[in-house]
Amino acid sequence: MSLVTLAARFAFYLIQLILLWVVYRICLALYNISPFHKLYRFPGPRIAAASYLYEAYYDWYLGGRYTAAIARMHEEYGPIIRINPDELHCADPAFTDEIYAGPGHVRDKWQHQLNTSGAGPVSVTGFSTVAHELHRTRRSPLAKFFSRQQILTLEPEVLAIAHKTADKMLASAGSGCFDVKQAFNCATADIISQYAFGQSMGFVERAGWEPNFTSWVQPFLKSAYMMRHNVFARKLAQFMPFMTRYIGKDIQTVFTLLNETIPRYITAALENPSKRRVFATMISNPEALSEEEKFVFAVRGSIC
Repeated sequence: MSLVTLAARFAFYLIQLILLWVVYRICLALYNISPFHKLYRFPGPRIAAASYLYEAYYDWYLGGRYTAAIARMHEEYGPIIRINPDELHCADPAFTDEIYAGPGHVRDKWQHQLNTSGAGPVSVTGFSTVAHELHRTRRSPLAKFFSRQQILTLEPEVLAIAHKTADKMLASAGSGCFDVKQAFNCATADIISQYAFGQSMGFVERAGWEPNFTSWVQPFLKSAYMMRHNVFARKLAQFMPFMTRYIGKDIQTVFTLLNETIPRYITAALENPSKRRVFATMISNPEALSEEEKFVFAVRGSIC
């Protein structure tokens, strides 16, 4: 059999597979708007109920504009609407306690929403944990570190960074305008890293307010909605550490922090457990976590 014949057969089968996929998607869209679907009776645009493409158009192509579209839907259809094939949206304050259930109510997260940032190492953190019970297991060891009593022990360190931030602001008086939000970003990153790892990232002590951790992660934030609707991009994110030399400088800096700088912070904190820093305590306490969960906390530390 010649190479041309093999290529022709491959193209024929490929076209068949594509046609079958298209037919499947059309049948699925018809089912989504049919009376057989469990959400059929809820109001909303039929095009939104038929496929996730409507949501993807606003969030991916228009850059996160679906929230505004949902607000317009509520004005037209009422307080409870169907915004995609599998999701309802509620704009009734009286229903808040039911949606944001307190203790005793089990609420698993929805994977579609977690896909916004659930790629690469983020996918194994507490933030991206779907199952309610597993999320509670991962969250409970951290809870004590954010109690009022524990936070009060951190007060001197917070005040020290706050004073440095204020002094730096006052020192810049008369030298032009600056974005105060960036100053708060620097202070926040220093406080969090100081508490989590025992070392400040040193953003406040640097000259100027930018770049800082927030400005570095902006490229990731801009891609969040694309990640929700693009399986290929989420898979590719797992290989990003190997591709940093081919991507932008900001993303290279972030991966340097994730893969080199912050792991050094964690190692240093483990060598000085007396300071009782968050991740060092979690990893070094054999009774608090399983080996798998210790790994998860280490990953959390690399992306916090």
